[in-house]
Amino acid sequence: MKTLFLFLLFFALKANSRAAEVEYKFPHAEELTDKQFQLDFQKASHQNEPSAAHRLARHYWAQDKFKEALSWMRIAAIMGHAQSQREFYVFVNAQFADDMVLNFEGVLWLEKACQSKYEPAIFQQKAVAEANEGRDARANFYHIFKVK
Repeated sequence: MKTLFLFLLFFALKANSRAAEVEYKFPHAEELTDKQFQLDFQKASHQNEPSAAHRLARHYWAQDKFKEALSWMRIAAIMGHAQSQREFYVFVNAQFADDMVLNFEGVLWLEKACQSKYEPAIFQQKAVAEANEGRDARANFYHIFKVK
């Protein structure tokens, strides 16, 4: 019986140490090579390419540089990139949940992505409504922060 207990204890400690080594990353985060980073920076800053700005935002997110990621995500959203508009909302909810101004900006970007008929944004809006007694993202924002 002691042997079984020691074996189970050893197994539990081993599994726990492996779980600590695995770090959660946002599923859309991606690390860029130096060359790709330079190309995307050039395209985003000089050629106004929204997909390049979006990739830069994901790159910074993967490195846990959230303010830089937010800046590039905002730039891509302003350029009309619907995926960035939706992910801005997701990003703000994940990293800046207590910031009322950023949360409201995220809601506005989600609505903008829905207006452009971007399916994941429409799905996100429906999911928010289902999870929050029928309130869409904007109504839920007002409910959470008690803004009138």
